[in-house]
Amino acid sequence: LQNDAEDWFTSSTDSEISDDEIESRIADRNKARADKNFARGDAIRDELAAKGVSIEDGADGTRWRRS
Repeated sequence: LQNDAEDWFTSSTDSEISDDEIESRIADRNKARADKNFARGDAIRDELAAKGVSIEDGADGTRWRRS
């Protein structure tokens, strides 16, 4: 209660992941999917989702955003 609420909501947590790490994991996922290792691709998607990252696949490639 002594800390500013805005600081608390914007502070980093252990589950936070950097943009570079997200891009790297998406590249790993795309490779797994190209190799038809769909279980691995799904596992990476779930890992990112647990860290608050939504993935959207489309005709122009994979896009992501923080949830």
